[in-house]
Amino acid sequence: MDSSSDRKQPMVKTCLDVADKKDDIPLPFNKVPTVPGRARIEYILRKGYSSRGSFFTVRRVQNKTDHMRFVVIASKKVSKHATVRNRARRRAHEALRILLPKLPKIGYDVIILVNNKVLDTPFEKLQQELTNFLS
Repeated sequence: MDSSSDRKQPMVKTCLDVADKKDDIPLPFNKVPTVPGRARIEYILRKGYSSRGSFFTVRRVQNKTDHMRFVVIASKKVSKHATVRNRARRRAHEALRILLPKLPKIGYDVIILVNNKVLDTPFEKLQQELTNFLS
């Protein structure tokens, strides 16, 4: 007999060992729920109720959950440069993340289409317009 095979390996706990179910794994408290799948996003763009403001166009459709799910889209109309589009998307996403606890708990899938004015406006105005759309 080989003595090395009789030796037990030390048990290392991973996060999967600690939490057996997906529901037991804690999520960040500030995570914005997203719309699942490209087909659902295309459906919302086709069939969704549309509201237009000076900084955003918001399209929404009811879902079968008890909470809102979001997608932020910045098209090439905002800018040809990906870094500029990403900055516009991040500003809108951050305003949404801050407003999320104040929003009503109703089931909607929401697409926020960003305008190029998002880059130059004060952050408080972005938050106020999103609040008007989503409340």
